[in-house]
Order: sequence, then structure tokens, then C-alpha cells
Amino acid sequence: MSELTTELRRLRLTRRMNQTQLAKALRVSKSPIASFETGRLVPKEDTAQALDEVLNSGDKIQQLACDNLRR
Repeated sequence: MSELTTELRRLRLTRRMNQTQLAKALRVSKSPIASFETGRLVPKEDTAQALDEVLNSGDKIQQLACDNLRR
């Protein structure tokens, strides 16, 4: 697992949210959330920003997503 997948899951669980609740907050289906957490997908910039806002994580997800896209 990458740092992005681990951190995203940790932040979600710290906020006591399940994947469905996070998806609802972002107005997306549960599928991309699961894909982000397993590393099948990397959130695009706008989605990473929305994740940071919902999870109150500064720009952590944005930075990790950017790092993953560079690899």
C-alpha cells in the first residue's frame, strides 16, 4: 500500500466515517473511494482538494496524490 492509500483510510477512520459517508460528502459513488483506498485510482487534483476539505487534512491528500502521479 502506498502512503496515499494508508493516509486516506486513516483520515477517514479518524473522522469515524465509512466509505459510503465519505462518498456522500463528496457527492460521488462509493466505488472511487474504495479505488483510492486500494490504490487502483489516484484522486485528481479537484477530488484530492475536496477530500482534504472533508477530512480536514490541510493539503495532505493533494500532496500525496501529486507524488503518486509523478511516479
